[in-house]
Amino acid sequence: VRLLRSVNLRSGSLSEPKLSGVEVMVEKLGDDRNFETLRNGVRYVVIERSFAIFPQQSGTLTVEPAVFQGQIIEGSRFNFNETLRSKRVASQSFSVAVQPIPAAAQRPWLPSRELRLVEEWPQDPPRFRVGEPLTRTVTLTASGIAAAQLPSLAGRLPEGLKQYTDQPLIKNQTRADGLTGMRREKIAILPGRPGRCELPAIEIPWWDSETG
Repeated sequence: VRLLRSVNLRSGSLSEPKLSGVEVMVEKLGDDRNFETLRNGVRYVVIERSFAIFPQQSGTLTVEPAVFQGQIIEGSRFNFNETLRSKRVASQSFSVAVQPIPAAAQRPWLPSRELRLVEEWPQDPPRFRVGEPLTRTVTLTASGIAAAQLPSLAGRLPEGLKQYTDQPLIKNQTRADGLTGMRREKIAILPGRPGRCELPAIEIPWWDSETG
């Protein structure tokens, strides 16, 4: 949402998004941005406010108009001729079609533009000894997904290995261009006997929302 003004304001407020038609989650993306722009020879002061909208069901989603209400200062600000005029402006409403989850998609449903899974060990390669825990750190980041939607990363281990998982670090990284969810888990693996073991791969099924 961008508010462009070439006048001085005494006060004003810009409404939060109002959405109808389907259930949604709304996340504000960072702080407001303030900058200037030139349009048709007129210089404007711009306030920009960004939001991520997460539809929770398919159907028609309607975004209601954003509304600004404020008081414009007319006349000189430095003498007693200053007057105030109330002003109300609104954007256009619009509707979008929210598609259902594809039948071929795996569960849990993770639609993302980009998903990354990174594994870290104290040594490379890691060295295991009986009775000594070794910590495996696994980080999952997904573009366009809230961190609370990301699945657990600790899988089942073969016989002879035990694992202990710390409380995961769950964090949303918000920027003006979108939201990235991050989940990081520290998993202590404890060998109970000598020998060769194979750690199963950690696999995260996801849906590429750019390519379908």
